[in-house]
This record gives sequence, C-alpha cells and structure tokens, in this order.
Amino acid sequence: MDCLLYKMNPHEKRISLGPLSIWVGGTGFRLLGNRSSSPGTTSSQVSAFASAMVVTMNLLLSFVFMFVVFTSSIAMADDQPFPRRLTLAQALSMLDEKHPRLRTSGLEIKKAEMERLSLKAEMGTEVDMRLEWRQVDRLMDPGHDFVDDSRISIFIHKPISRFGRDSASNQIIDTRMSALAEHQRRSHLQMRVDIIRAFFDVIIADYGYAAIDEEMTLSYLAFDRARDSMDIYEETSEIEVRRLESRYQSFLVSRLEAANVQRMSRLRLALVLNRPNAFPSQVVEPLLSNYERELPDYDELFARVLSESPAIARGRLNLEEAEQRLLLVSRKWDPTLGLQVQGTEYAEHFSGSRDQYRAVVYLDIPIGQRLRKKADIEQQQIQVEKARAELDSLEYRLREKVLELVHKLGVLNSEVGAAKAELLYRELELDKVRLQYEMEVRARIGSANAEVAKALYRQKKAEYERAFVWEEIGALLGGVSFAEGDLN
Repeated sequence: MDCLLYKMNPHEKRISLGPLSIWVGGTGFRLLGNRSSSPGTTSSQVSAFASAMVVTMNLLLSFVFMFVVFTSSIAMADDQPFPRRLTLAQALSMLDEKHPRLRTSGLEIKKAEMERLSLKAEMGTEVDMRLEWRQVDRLMDPGHDFVDDSRISIFIHKPISRFGRDSASNQIIDTRMSALAEHQRRSHLQMRVDIIRAFFDVIIADYGYAAIDEEMTLSYLAFDRARDSMDIYEETSEIEVRRLESRYQSFLVSRLEAANVQRMSRLRLALVLNRPNAFPSQVVEPLLSNYERELPDYDELFARVLSESPAIARGRLNLEEAEQRLLLVSRKWDPTLGLQVQGTEYAEHFSGSRDQYRAVVYLDIPIGQRLRKKADIEQQQIQVEKARAELDSLEYRLREKVLELVHKLGVLNSEVGAAKAELLYRELELDKVRLQYEMEVRARIGSANAEVAKALYRQKKAEYERAFVWEEIGALLGGVSFAEGDLN
C-alpha cells in the first residue's frame, strides 16, 4: 500500500494510505476513504474496506486521545498537593513522616541504635599495627655508633568478659529504645490531633466569615438607604447617617479579620500536613454523630489514662532506665578479662629479652577509686530521683488535663443544646418574617438572615469544639478514635 504525504494548504496535510486519507490540521484530524481504487478491485469492495478501516482507525485514534487526556489529568492531579475537596479522612492519611516534629523522634531512635553498635564494637576484636623507626647507641658498645633498631608490631586485643556490664548496658539501651518508641507514638498521636484541630478550625473560620459577612452586608444596606434618604429626600439626619456608616465600617473591619482567620487556618492545616507552599481551598464537613456521647466519669477516665497513656509509659521507662544506670555505675569498677596477642619483627636481632610473639591473658582490677565511685553513684542517684519527680509531675498535669477536658465537655454539651435552640428560634423567626413579607419589613428579613447565620456559627463552633475535646481524650488514651466510621 503506497503512502503519499502532500500539503493541501498551509494549515493542513493529507496522508494517503491506499483507499484511506488522513487529513491532519492544527485543530485535529479527519479520516476519510479515497474514491479512487486499485486495478482489480470493485468500487463496492473499496468502499466497504475503506469504511471498515475508517471505523477501526477512528476508534483507535479516539482511544489514544482519551488515554492521553486521562494520563495528563492524573499527572496534573499528582502535581496538586491537596484535592479540590479535602475530607478529614484524606487529611489524616496525608500525615507526613518527614514532618520536622516526627523526624526528631526518628533521629533519637537512630542515635540509640548507634549506641548499641558502639557497645558491640567495644567487645569486638581490635587489630592495630605500629611502625617504629629507631636509631640507638648501645651502652655496651664503645664509641657512639648508632645502629638501626626499627621494628613493626601487630597487636590483637579482644575483651573476653566484663562480668555482666555489657548485658546491663544492652538492657539500658533496650529500655531507652522502648521509651523513644513511646515518645514517637505520642508524637504521631499529637500530630493526628493537630491535623484534626487545624481541619476543624478551617470549617469554623468559614462559618465565622459567613456570619460576619451577613452582618456587614446588612449594615451597608442600612447605611446606603439612609444616605440616599438624606441626599435625595432629606428625611434622615446626617448624625444618623454617620452612625450607620460607623457601624458599617466596624463590620467591614471585622469581616477583613475573619478573612485573615480563614487564610491563617488554611496555612496551619497546610503546615501540619508538611505542605507549606499550598493552601487547601475547600474542606468537606465530617459527620459528628459519634461525638454525641455521655459525659465520662473523671475517676474512670483518669485510671484509663494512667494505664494507656504513651506519655506515662515513657515516664515510667525513663525512671526504669535511670535505675538501671544506677546499677551499672555501681559495677563500673568490676574487673575486665581480656586476651592480647602481639607479633613483632625487628631490624636488629640479638639474644636477649626480645619476643617475636607474645600472648597475654589479663585481668584488669581497678583499685583506689573509692571517692570517684561514690561521687558517680551519688550523681546517678540524683538522676533517679529526678526521673521519679518528672513522672509524678506528669501524673499531676494529666490529672488536671483530664478534669479540664471533662468539665469542658460538660460545658460544650450545654452550649450545643443552647445553640440548637437558638438556631431553631432564628429559623422560625425568619419563616415568620417571610410570611409577612411586605415593603416595610424588608429590613427585618435581612436582620433575620444575619441572626440565623450567627446562630448556625455558634452551633457549628460548639459541635466542632466538642468533637476536638473527644479527640484529645482519645490521644491521652493511646490513640482511641471516637470518629471511627464518621471520617468522610
């Protein structure tokens, strides 16, 4: 099949493939059948073949076009740090391990692992080589003739036993690793709480802006009507106009502040998700039905916090590590059993005390370190008391925190009830005004709309604050999620 390519006009090309022609232009392509036929073929055969080829090629080219568009859209979506409509579940799944706060705890764990490696190296075999270039004047020889007494030595040193100090050191590292793991778990829980706090703040800020915008619009309309009444009909005094203008300007400032709060809340959400160069545009409100719970008993809740809180677990492990270090310090001056092998090659050979090979099994026993040992033990005893005091202080802070959260839940439960009652009243009042809609009550409709927006903001703020308090309690309990199944 011959393929002919020729230009029909400056903006279009035609590719001829036997009975087919493909017209390619700046805006797309056209696939048509040629009217001419090859010798030995009938017109109907050519037409049928061309029609089949046209359908096949059109389907193929359409598929290729759709594939290109689909892959391009995926690539564009990957470049976007946030979905167009961000849900709470998506935000929680975007928790980044590279966030600075999480990287710090990870580095501490790596540091402890390196300490274990260093301890292992101390009990390993050490091989050293020593080269000595020496010129000596023998006392036994007359005159001052210097002779070459250079030598090369290889030392192999291997500690055999420290009589329990190494196992005690490994136990300390294990305890510290467990404490750091609890700290890392607490960091993840706190990051989760911070994400939820930032997400809820975005929603609350949006409702707050809507409420103040309604009031600002209403105040501007009142000011504008009064100004027209003064300028055109001279029915309103200038004092009243200036009063309404001042009121409008105050609401305008409040709306600007609300807009700033909106932007700041989105920035905080972006930062806690480790995406500082982007802002989520729209967030989806989660369901809050699972947060409608009975007020927990303080004593029962605090008992659970003491047994399940990662902060308490870390404090107890820190105290255990300090006590283990105290035992290790008391054994610091225990003997050390080791083996040392030495091989030396000398430039000068003579009979005497020179050893070409030497093997030594030694036992080092520290003596005369009584005062130093006592000082080290006292210092570590201080560290034990410090860790115990920090644990007690943490327990006191948690007692206060738990009681604060329980009291806050009680207040917010009442606030949610009051906000719902106010919203119902404002909505009924708005319906009543709409039923009485006439020229003289237009202003009342605007005022009723503003009151409904304020009541809705009050209710939403109370509901999200209550949900956040439950999430704080969940974090104290080691990661209990009260929103399971309700994260849209």
